[in-house]
Amino acid sequence: MVATIDIPEVVKMLRNVKCKGMISIEHERNRRDPFMGIAEFIGFIRGVIKATQKD
Repeated sequence: MVATIDIPEVVKMLRNVKCKGMISIEHERNRRDPFMGIAEFIGFIRGVIKATQKD
């Protein structure tokens, strides 16, 4: 079973409840060479954080 999570909506919800803690997301695209997938996901998360910031 594959679970799909709407990461932008999770980030928005965490902002709405004023979460000050950390979150951890496990991401595995390629177990033998995970670094490219991790780098891509970090870029994605940075974009989500920037896009969901309230001015």
